Order: sequence, then structure tokens, then C-alpha cells
Amino acid sequence: MKQMVPTRPITWCNDANQAITLIGNISWSDMQVAVSVLLESNNTSAFVATSVSNGGCDIAQATGVFFWISGLGTWNITSDIEGKKVLSSGKATISQGVWYNLELITKVQLHIFYL
Repeated sequence: MKQMVPTRPITWCNDANQAITLIGNISWSDMQVAVSVLLESNNTSAFVATSVSNGGCDIAQATGVFFWISGLGTWNITSDIEGKKVLSSGKATISQGVWYNLELITKVQLHIFYL
């Protein structure tokens, strides 16, 4: 599946600035989430998240654990969907046109990230 929005759609509420698909329930714990991503250019990014607090019209204020990767070769772990509350960050060797697997394992209050 390719999740892509070439232009921002008309929205009826304060939604997120990025495309997002929510699956599951906020009360779940001890989970493992993985996604394969293709970063096609330097200005693309992707993320996987667990424990997302809000959905729907309240998604713009969502908190949780977000693992981001960008085509510029940076990764961030944030506690908000806007990516402003950075918990950790670093550099990775990223090539455009290559598939990467992002994986996030959550066990109670422990979070494990794989790229």
C-alpha cells in the first residue's frame, strides 16, 4: 500500500499535517508494530507510533511514542505527533529509493526501536 496525498484535502476539523492511519486501541500494551517505508526523496519522511492518545479531529494534539525517519538521514523519537517534543535523535545512512523497515516494540514503559 502506498499512502500518499499529493495535495492537502479539505478538512472539517483540526487534523494532523501528515497522512496517518490508526489501528488498534490506546489501552493496548506489550505490542510490536512494523512498517516498510520507501523514502523517495530528501524531503520525505515516515513514522511508526504506539500508544497514540487521540484520533479523528483531535489527532493534531496526539501524544504517544513516535519513531520518525527522514530522507535527509535523520531519525527522531518524539512524544507528540507534531515532532516537536524530541526524546532522542540521531543520524542514519539513508538512500532514496530503498525500502526500510521501521519497528517499534512497546512493553509496559519500555520502548525498543529498530531501523
